[in-house]
Amino acid sequence: MMIPLGVIDILLAMKWLKNIIKPTFPKFDGWGAILSTIGFGGLLYGFSEAGSKGWTSLTVIGFIAIGAFFIFLFIWRELNEDEPLLEMRVFKYNIFTLTTIIGSAINLTMFGGMILLPIYFQNIRGFTPLDAGLLMLPGALLMGIMSPISGALFDRIGARPLAIIGLLITAATTWEFSKLTSDTTYSHILILYTVRNFGMSFIMMTVQTAGLNQVPLRLGSHATAMSNTMRQIAGSIGTALLVTVMTTRSTVHMGDYANTVSASNPGVVGLFQELTTGLSAAAGLPESVGQSLAVQTLYGKATVESTIKGIDDAFLVATCFAVLALVLSFFISSPKRDKVEIVEQPQGELPERIIIEPAKS
Repeated sequence: MMIPLGVIDILLAMKWLKNIIKPTFPKFDGWGAILSTIGFGGLLYGFSEAGSKGWTSLTVIGFIAIGAFFIFLFIWRELNEDEPLLEMRVFKYNIFTLTTIIGSAINLTMFGGMILLPIYFQNIRGFTPLDAGLLMLPGALLMGIMSPISGALFDRIGARPLAIIGLLITAATTWEFSKLTSDTTYSHILILYTVRNFGMSFIMMTVQTAGLNQVPLRLGSHATAMSNTMRQIAGSIGTALLVTVMTTRSTVHMGDYANTVSASNPGVVGLFQELTTGLSAAAGLPESVGQSLAVQTLYGKATVESTIKGIDDAFLVATCFAVLALVLSFFISSPKRDKVEIVEQPQGELPERIIIEPAKS
């Protein structure tokens, strides 16, 4: 499905996409690319394996440790390179650093929801992939419609009010997703997801723009690359983390059900016997076969309920990241504009020099 879209993009870019600045042809940092690939890849693999092997697994601990070590080497190399793959010095601008952290938390929350909801709909509720996709369509369309409106509001009132309003909506709706049950209606989830995307439409572009506005023009391309990289990494690792939380917590809840449904619980024993008798009579089968059917029925029901509770726990973790971003958004401020001094020249002549001092706020 993606290949035709990619080909169309390439053809359109070849015809209409033009360079508006002079290319500089920097030297490619091969070692930086290798170190970052191993580092971020190790972290992602470690987080993704934690769900099946556990956080104490040597594989998980080993890959996370390897990833962290190579990321440290990558950062050290980039700080000592004249032409780094990623310019780490952009983080000396405080608003840019703050908004990058907020943007990463937002991406983690957003991508987690985009993964968890289809799992809930398709694996638990039995909806088709088309149904799951249609559920997300109104929210996606709303974000597209709201993007230019958010841009206009950003020019009028700045990023902080938009970020606070957007993150309040995002945190509240993500919290509501932590209350999913086997009876939650399709329409309820559709409304929640659409409202959630409405909140995110206020923050996805505005927060990033607020940070980039502080960075000098000479570092603009580096800052954009760094911001996008951190957001994508946060989205990838966040998805792996939330799926791991879902898997781990589902196992814990399944254990709780197993402890409850035991021969030492008289109430459960009585209900199990009633279920066995009812299934045997309905199917016209011996009681031993009815007992086997009852076990399978209870196990299937426990698996569904424990998985739903695991998804709820993952959304609860996502809510924590949304709340973290909300708290940090109160510290977003408008950076001071760069001081520009133009030395006057006689009429009709170009300025002799232009002095630009980066903002220090």
